[in-house]
Amino acid sequence: MELLLIFSVGLVSGFCGVLVGAGGGFIASPILLILFKLSPEEVAGTSLALVAVNTSAAAFSYIKEGFADRRSALLFAVSAIPGSVIAPFAVKATDPNSFRIIFGFVLLSLSIYSIFKALRPGSGSKLSASSRIWTQPWVLLRGRSIVTKQGETFTYKFSESIAVIFNFIIGFCASFFGVGAGFVRTPILVYAFSFPVKVAVATSVFATAFYTLIGAVTHGVLGHIDWYPIFTFGAIGFIIGGQIGVKVVSRIQGKWIIPILMILLFSLGIKLVWDGFNFS
Repeated sequence: MELLLIFSVGLVSGFCGVLVGAGGGFIASPILLILFKLSPEEVAGTSLALVAVNTSAAAFSYIKEGFADRRSALLFAVSAIPGSVIAPFAVKATDPNSFRIIFGFVLLSLSIYSIFKALRPGSGSKLSASSRIWTQPWVLLRGRSIVTKQGETFTYKFSESIAVIFNFIIGFCASFFGVGAGFVRTPILVYAFSFPVKVAVATSVFATAFYTLIGAVTHGVLGHIDWYPIFTFGAIGFIIGGQIGVKVVSRIQGKWIIPILMILLFSLGIKLVWDGFNFS
């Protein structure tokens, strides 16, 4: 039964993660923390290793479908790698209950912010012309045009320089919490950087595949990964769920992706904060 549970966690995490542009670690990591007797560093390391496997397989599929912005994904990945290497050393020094509470508040904050952003009049993926930061001389907007295998065309502009800085922080968060951090990147790419939702999802998964592998190797060297049974059976579920997610995201309407992500984040955030304050 335990092996079936691990496989099921991987299946659901892989599916939901790829659907919203993440590796699935934002679901697997808190579930591992809640259901299994693992230390924070084992949760982070094992979850990140699972994310690395899932996103690598899913990234290949997204490239075939034509949704990924390859240049942006590589830039995001390279800028995230330093943070992903530093974080495993930080998580080892963190109290388990503090880890739960911090993780929970991160999830709650992001979900609440995105909900309010979506409810604001005129909200969406377009940049505000009155936003001062986008008019600064050092900000250079780069244009992209993505044509998918199914013939969909996406055209948009965003600031590469700001996105690179932002992804250094993403890399640290990913490795610290054992998540791909695509659950953070995807809504911000949409709301702050003007990415179309489907392109944001695919690009985030592609970028995540690179730096989570580096972070997972660091965790592995430090002995933070439960290779059997959690990684072994979880990886099988992750890969199967991830491939199903890739097929679904090409058919689902983009407007449903962010709400699905926010509901998942809010629910898991509440559970983690509750456990953090009530664990002895």
